[in-house]
Amino acid sequence: DVPAYFRLDISKSGVVPNSEALERNDPTFVARTGRITGYFVQFVQPGAGSGLQSRADLFRKPGGARMMLARVHEGWQKLARGDSWGRVRIGTEGWFFGGDVDTAVYWRHGRAFALVLGINLNRERTLALARKQQRRIAAALG
Repeated sequence: DVPAYFRLDISKSGVVPNSEALERNDPTFVARTGRITGYFVQFVQPGAGSGLQSRADLFRKPGGARMMLARVHEGWQKLARGDSWGRVRIGTEGWFFGGDVDTAVYWRHGRAFALVLGINLNRERTLALARKQQRRIAAALG
């Protein structure tokens, strides 16, 4: 679903088991969320400084996805002070930060959490890619 000029960075992409998903500041967080598994994938545009990162995590119950969404939202509020942000209509609950150059879109759908980060991609392009990912999540989970 990514633009044809993006290339998969295989060295930074793949399944992320719980042992690698541990939060440095709170090592019990992953266990408390009931995370089952997840994946991370990175695409780059060679020579252009553009890219895309995508993440999805699956939890035993929707409460785990809510916890992850709250954790990520708190982190973006601290990291991206001064950036535009707001809710987006993706999944059950979604948010974005950024806009003109880099944009992060993250949301939850049932017991899944997902994030798309567009690097040197504007809000509209990043949102379109996030919506494609959401359609795949909804199809997989119902």
